[in-house]
Amino acid sequence: MTRTRAVAGAVTVALLVACSRIVDIRPWVAHKNQRLEDGDTLVTLQHGIRASVRYMRDAELDDMFRLPGGVIRETGNPFICRPPHAPARFTVFRVTVHNESEYDTFVEPDKILLRTNRSTEHHPLTRQQLIDYWIGRVTVELGKPLTWTPQMDAVRRLEVKEKSLRATIYEGGRLPSRGEHTGYLAFRDLPVTLKTMQLMVEVVTRSSRYGNPLDVALMAFNFGRIKVPVPPKDVDDQSEWIGE
Repeated sequence: MTRTRAVAGAVTVALLVACSRIVDIRPWVAHKNQRLEDGDTLVTLQHGIRASVRYMRDAELDDMFRLPGGVIRETGNPFICRPPHAPARFTVFRVTVHNESEYDTFVEPDKILLRTNRSTEHHPLTRQQLIDYWIGRVTVELGKPLTWTPQMDAVRRLEVKEKSLRATIYEGGRLPSRGEHTGYLAFRDLPVTLKTMQLMVEVVTRSSRYGNPLDVALMAFNFGRIKVPVPPKDVDDQSEWIGE
């Protein structure tokens, strides 16, 4: 009887520990040209191109796209998952590419991809694909129309200032000398069983007069799924959870 109780107690403790942990995506440094900033952002410098990538959690995206005013803190997060009306789950990374060189560069949009430990490759959604997704979620129920207008407005958001570009969906393209582009890469419905992910970004740093690539920087950013303790509800205790 004593042994049975001990086993039952051990199983209970194990279940409690398992339930008190969540799966998170964390980065790791893979080579000498890369460093980790703020504990969550990978930064790589190659051929005068500085690129940073950060995995974005749901709560961070909700706050980033929070709608102004109102008593209820509603969000226009275009990557939100609200089953059954918006069942897709998005894995989102924020990307910033800064051109510190003297030459105009070009980020190949078709060569931005996510490789996984299961030997699969995934391409991020384009802006039009994400807009089409939300258009497809529009429904009209009895007295409860769902239009997802804030989400579609957020996808179309674009801020241009001199050589700076901020867009909701990062789609690569021409990056002038001393310019900086920032946006998000969203991958839809990745398998929950993935253990590691490698985000690949290819930048043509120099081209010939005919547009042929002369120098190319291939940047890799590595992330892994790990189990971490559930973050505390008390804001004052969160510094210990995030490792500050």
